[in-house]
Amino acid sequence: MKIKVLKIFFIFFILGFGIFFTYLYHLYTLKSVKVLNISEIDKLDIEGLGKHYKIPGFTYSVIKNGETIIGDAYGYIYQDSDTKIKRDNYFQLGSCTKAFTGLMAARLVDNGSLSWDTNFFDLYLNWKEKSNSAYYSITLKDLLSHRAKIQPFTHNVVDSELPLTSNNPLERRLEFCKYVLSLDPVTEDAPYYSNAGYSLAGIMLEKVTGKSWEDLALQTANEIGIKINFGRPNLLDTNQPWGHKISWFRKLKPVPPYDDNKLPFVIAPAGDISMRISDMSKYIEVYLKGISGMDDYIKSETCNYLLFGIPEYSIGWCNNIDDGDTYALHGGSDGTYYSQVTIYKDLKAAIIILTNAPDCKDTHHFINDLTNYLKGQYIN
Repeated sequence: MKIKVLKIFFIFFILGFGIFFTYLYHLYTLKSVKVLNISEIDKLDIEGLGKHYKIPGFTYSVIKNGETIIGDAYGYIYQDSDTKIKRDNYFQLGSCTKAFTGLMAARLVDNGSLSWDTNFFDLYLNWKEKSNSAYYSITLKDLLSHRAKIQPFTHNVVDSELPLTSNNPLERRLEFCKYVLSLDPVTEDAPYYSNAGYSLAGIMLEKVTGKSWEDLALQTANEIGIKINFGRPNLLDTNQPWGHKISWFRKLKPVPPYDDNKLPFVIAPAGDISMRISDMSKYIEVYLKGISGMDDYIKSETCNYLLFGIPEYSIGWCNNIDDGDTYALHGGSDGTYYSQVTIYKDLKAAIIILTNAPDCKDTHHFINDLTNYLKGQYIN
């Protein structure tokens, strides 16, 4: 009897030790890669910086004086793939889509179809009765600058778990917006980041144009002279970059096209555009022209308002002053790709970085280090 008890105890001891060891190893391997100092960054080339932070693939552009002065692509379409990243590959922009939605709104403001102060319920009056009264005064500007106190819908938003009934995507988004307006507002001080706020802004654009947000986005892209896609790039073509998640032991796991954990259609105006670096560069030149005093796709005054008109977070752009440099910035990720754009107001320059790396500390450090390196080498 004692021997049997000892055997059982020994088995459980071994199992427990194995689980405990695995847990400790997992914690250790989840530690971020060493953050580099300035001298270490300078010693590495750009490709080496990507390897240090274990970025599967990335591409970048530096724009100054109206032209791309340097740009390249490194890495692979997914971890352990033999297919290299190219500059004509698409990357999902995540929340950098918000600036594009803001630009779409700006065009309509410039032509008089809307104003920044247009009240949401002036366009959807019949929704007012079933909406929370706290939202009665919200405007287009409030929604696009995260000042409408709309619930965020930024994490773990699963379309099938939303209390919606329609199977039609566009009707489903309208139904989602009605649901959002029935909820209590957030109590935190503004700006309070909200993907759902951009869905509401998106349907305001739909109302005045008679076009879906997607069709209006395609029209905007065509007018600028660029191409865009929607959703993850590998969903359209498996030879495009795949996003990544972090799995056990810090291993990067490519996210297949059929993965269900993707950005829901109902919040597409907040984060579902994909773009090539060449098109992204041409698109960002719209802003650089605007801050240089040129009326182009939108008026210069409107452009400056998008970037810097409202402190901290304006229309699709964060803004700040660092070391005397006024800049607008936005990052974006659906969790599996990561992008960032920085526009320097006084330097009349921009840095764009697109990756197929997950939203994690290592990716953030890589983006920060590469941005600072490129700024020091090619802009300052």
